[in-house]
Amino acid sequence: MDHRAPRAEPPPSDLPAIRSSVAPGLVIVCDTREKDRHGSVYDFSDLCPTIRSKLDVGDYGVAGFACERKRIDDCVRTIISERSRFQAELERSRSLEFFASIIEGSVEDVRDYRNEHAHIDGVPLTEQQHRARIRTVIKSLAHWSIKYGVHVLYVSKDRNLCRLMVLRLAEYYWLEKHPLEAREAREGVLQIAAREQLVAHGVQELVGLQGRPSRPTRWRRS
Repeated sequence: MDHRAPRAEPPPSDLPAIRSSVAPGLVIVCDTREKDRHGSVYDFSDLCPTIRSKLDVGDYGVAGFACERKRIDDCVRTIISERSRFQAELERSRSLEFFASIIEGSVEDVRDYRNEHAHIDGVPLTEQQHRARIRTVIKSLAHWSIKYGVHVLYVSKDRNLCRLMVLRLAEYYWLEKHPLEAREAREGVLQIAAREQLVAHGVQELVGLQGRPSRPTRWRRS
């Protein structure tokens, strides 16, 4: 196990630095049922290789690992209206070594969330009923984190930060569980970089030679 201090994280806007810092060999699987609605799907293709395939649990994963993303409105609706289905998914997540639910917002964001269109039997919810629902959501997430071992992470409304969180979770899981493959992948990348550097150096030398003035030829008398 690598006990070195984690490297400093580049700013989320610095994509080249983030891309260069991602462990070679990491491939993230994106669930085929994950549909892009209003640009909400996390696209990792600019940071690491990805493939699309059906996942039994979660939206993004690697072997033994999965993450799902939850907007706040989706989180509240799922827990209040689709509770049994969500618990069935959490039950399936027990087969994984690591499963996380990424909440796109802080606990305060969840606490302050209001769905003005929510109603019971056609009657809009009162403020007290809104607060009761939110308490149910927060308590359920806390309870299920213990019961099912799911890692509930309240991150940010900034979806790029949430995307980066999923990326780093997948990366560090892969590094911990597959150290040999990670080392071989990194050595392969270093070898390729070294070869490219040698080729570039050779090209520079060739260009330098071609750019030099030719020496005058001395003829000998026969």
